[in-house]
Amino acid sequence: MKEFKVNEYISLKLVSGKLDPVVRINVNNQLANGDYLRTRSFEEYCNVLKTWVDNNYDMSTISDEDIDVFFPLVRTIYEAGELKAQQMFKKEITKTIKNAEYSDYAYIILFSEDLISSLSNKELIEGILHPEEALTLFEIQKHTTNSYHLVIEFEPNDEERRRVHPDRYYFSTYKGHIIELDLELNQFNSIFPESIFNLKKLTKLHLFLYDISEVKFSTDKMLESLERFYIYEFQEVKSPPLYDFFPNLFDIRRIKCYW
Repeated sequence: MKEFKVNEYISLKLVSGKLDPVVRINVNNQLANGDYLRTRSFEEYCNVLKTWVDNNYDMSTISDEDIDVFFPLVRTIYEAGELKAQQMFKKEITKTIKNAEYSDYAYIILFSEDLISSLSNKELIEGILHPEEALTLFEIQKHTTNSYHLVIEFEPNDEERRRVHPDRYYFSTYKGHIIELDLELNQFNSIFPESIFNLKKLTKLHLFLYDISEVKFSTDKMLESLERFYIYEFQEVKSPPLYDFFPNLFDIRRIKCYW
């Protein structure tokens, strides 16, 4: 059995598999992953892992071939108390979200492995958004008891998410900008927030109205990026003059949530 020790926390072992030898990664002498199927030599695996560790767990040094193993692995190393992983783990998550394309495998792995839950709401928002947009979302959150959760996009699983988690609101981002957002107005906060107009890349807005009969605006600003506006009404609501503020809307829906 071959073994390579990367540092005091991490080692690789080449062990016998059912058909061919397989690579296993151990952290603190505990198995950190399942059998890592071999497509390269054991020495090549060792070099990839050592380069990654020597580069402070920089995920940009990892290919798609390895990303589904290495991103969960850095969480295990972080939880084991390795100093560099303690410093870099959360930064690598926010860096990936802020810089990646939707199709990037690393971005998808963050969600499928639920690595995002390792960050607090504050760490996530400050880490992935431009400062002005982070402040806007913090301000919006003050006026609801629902928690905000990041998703890759509202579609195609939006309806299912809302059915399973009615106590959550959602937002999605691209390159540091909010592009889809849930917003609540209620009897305690009935004025459409002017700060929304700071979200210059926002394309879709879901507005939830509770105990108010009219959406009121206190600004004459316009947001040209907004294309879709969905209004969830829990009582009769007067039609708002949306085109006065969002001139490029092409999809407006009013969803009645009352009987």
